[in-house]
Amino acid sequence: MRFSEYFETAARLSRTDPAQAEHLTREAEAHSLVHVPEHLNLCARLWMEYLHDRDNAMRCLLLNECRIAPDDQEGLLEITEAYLVIVHDFASAERCFKKALAASAPTERLNAFLAKYGGRRETDGTLRLEP
Repeated sequence: MRFSEYFETAARLSRTDPAQAEHLTREAEAHSLVHVPEHLNLCARLWMEYLHDRDNAMRCLLLNECRIAPDDQEGLLEITEAYLVIVHDFASAERCFKKALAASAPTERLNAFLAKYGGRRETDGTLRLEP
């Protein structure tokens, strides 16, 4: 099965056969690539939006955050955005955002993220997400 088919099939089955949808979501997680954070972000979206399981959505995002390279600022920003949009967890988003800031010098992607979600500069010069 192609990776995208896991998502399409799980989403379709989520109302009629939730157990099979959960199985397919776990299969997608198992086949997700470490260097592609969007894979586990999609799994988190399936857990949250189709299977209504916030705990498993958070688990996917935490796994994603733990296994991404610490210097992958763009990937960390993708995960930060997933925390905000998918599970609405500001504390986790802020933690991941701090990792993204530490990953490398500010980039165009970071500026776009700040323009979209807001942020402020602390008195010590660090950036912080705004709730």
